[in-house]
Amino acid sequence: MEKLSEKILNKYFCDEYGNRLSGHPDNLCVSRDIVVSDFPETAIWSIEGEHTDRFGYVLKNGVYLFPDFNIHNPSFTAI
Repeated sequence: MEKLSEKILNKYFCDEYGNRLSGHPDNLCVSRDIVVSDFPETAIWSIEGEHTDRFGYVLKNGVYLFPDFNIHNPSFTAI
């Protein structure tokens, strides 16, 4: 599971040199549909409930993977 999490972290949240992208997490997040399309095995990852501290930025309602996800216990966040 951790290998998959690291692969996903590198694909969506790091530059080509492996450096973590900077910026607000809401700008760096990726939709669950995209992650599952690219990595079908993530379809079993849990979806956590609404996190009100994610509001007020650029996101609409949906399910996202944020760059601060736990690579040891990964999950998506519904907002």
